[in-house]
Amino acid sequence: GIRPLCIGNLRVRPLAGILVTLALAVNGDAQAPSAEEQQQLFSVLPLIDHGELSRAEEQLFAGIERYPRSAILYNALGIVFRKQNKLDRAADSFRKALEILPSFTAAQLQLASIDQQQGMKQDAARLFRAAGESTTNYEALVAAGLGLADCEDYAGAAHVLEKARAMRPDSGSVTYNLALAQYKMGDLAVALKTLEENADLSRRMAQQAHIRGQKRLASRFEAKLREAEQRIALIKRALIKSETNAEDERPATEQHLDKA
Repeated sequence: GIRPLCIGNLRVRPLAGILVTLALAVNGDAQAPSAEEQQQLFSVLPLIDHGELSRAEEQLFAGIERYPRSAILYNALGIVFRKQNKLDRAADSFRKALEILPSFTAAQLQLASIDQQQGMKQDAARLFRAAGESTTNYEALVAAGLGLADCEDYAGAAHVLEKARAMRPDSGSVTYNLALAQYKMGDLAVALKTLEENADLSRRMAQQAHIRGQKRLASRFEAKLREAEQRIALIKRALIKSETNAEDERPATEQHLDKA
């Protein structure tokens, strides 16, 4: 699965469950499915939720017989196969969904996750990048960004997570993972700026909540501020260490010139 980036002993968990969000299957693309296809999908969702996967599979095959060009039904079938740990059949179903609807965000994320799980990081990164470019769904952007980070495409991860942060600037976990992607790219100063902006926002929100007498909300933002300050301290230490190492590695002649 997607693992969070980490530096030192600080870790941030990615949002849970976003790779199986069937809402993306219905709302994530401009080419909307028919009402009949959606009804077929919604009739199967309770079976998937309750683990009645054989019945769900049977009903989805029946639905695909009626609607052979239904990307959402192929996507749901892929999810059923994935829950049954039939990864090859799941991947085939997601590919079929993408053949029908190439910009289908949910299927892109699902197939990318399988590719990633099977060690095909380049294929996974290509799909995560495509999802990150085409979607405006916050949870999908977070999934794509974290997936790219796990595939070690830190530039791609930073690009996508920046889009997610623009939608929800107060999200500490997204901001932190964005900063860590920037850190992994070697942009320590940029990572520090990202975290400081998040700390400033939490500080302002806490102050405003205090003014309005919203003590519980103020406490929540103060906790976010403390987390942000811990992360800033961590990046600052890394930045100082990096600058020290760079100083130590300078040619001896250059160091002599400084002392002259």
